[in-house]
Amino acid sequence: HGTPGSGGPTDNNTGYIAPLHTDLIDHDIIYEYEYTLILGDLYDDIRSYVYSNAPEPGPDFVFDRDRQHCLPGDLSDTSPPYSGFWRLTLDSADPKVILPYCRWQACEVPAIYITCAHHTASDQAELFFAGAEGTFSSDRRLTIPVVPDGEVRTYEVDLSLHPLYTGVIKRLRFDPIIAQTAGDVVDLYAITTEQITSAEPERRSIPAPSLGPVVPNPFNPATTISFYLPNESTVSMTVYDTAGRKVRTLINGMIHAGQGEVIWDGRSDAGRPAASGIYYCRLEAGGRVQSRKLVLLR
Repeated sequence: HGTPGSGGPTDNNTGYIAPLHTDLIDHDIIYEYEYTLILGDLYDDIRSYVYSNAPEPGPDFVFDRDRQHCLPGDLSDTSPPYSGFWRLTLDSADPKVILPYCRWQACEVPAIYITCAHHTASDQAELFFAGAEGTFSSDRRLTIPVVPDGEVRTYEVDLSLHPLYTGVIKRLRFDPIIAQTAGDVVDLYAITTEQITSAEPERRSIPAPSLGPVVPNPFNPATTISFYLPNESTVSMTVYDTAGRKVRTLINGMIHAGQGEVIWDGRSDAGRPAASGIYYCRLEAGGRVQSRKLVLLR
């Protein structure tokens, strides 16, 4: 974009992926992204592809394994991975969940569906929305009547009823309760633009093969690498050095579904002890690739 060969690293004609909001970084968090490389005319090829393949507008967050980049405010929560829902311990006066920045026209998303279970004394929650300026205010919110019996329910919030819900909408904030009392807990399953049943969040988000903890790490002379397979799969697990050279093949074949683990004894395929340093364990299964850093200290 722009004149070839001109501009600096902060100029508009530099292509980049930029962060839009603050996030919580767990010690074992994994960020995954996909991109499409389109070569061709800007209008006939690139923009036409982008417009025809644009995602559906509005939020679509299912909290079966992680926070979906949502931020907890004035509440306590455990670290992911979760087991089907995000548990919110409401231990302060104004607990909230702030959703990531999105952008949609109010007319495109008239209603939001929140799937949750309230173990609370209060029977009211709130949903705030932010317009083009991206900030929340007390005059842009709707009260949500909830049933505080611990059962999983999906609540429809018809934002189109609010007179200020117009034009560009950038962000939502969910306040699980209005009046907090000691011991209040809410299990949050999903915040979406489509209605789903309480049993659907797990089904909507298909489990993927994943690498688990590496214990110990750093290690000497051996470490155990855990992994999870949702289905029986052909698995390749390989250790590489920092230059990308293969050091050891740990798994290469069909593995049954479920939790598994493998031990690397710090040796190469030829049986020679690897030198101290940083290595990477790479898991390939089910069309997915993940890696973990290993630190060998002799």
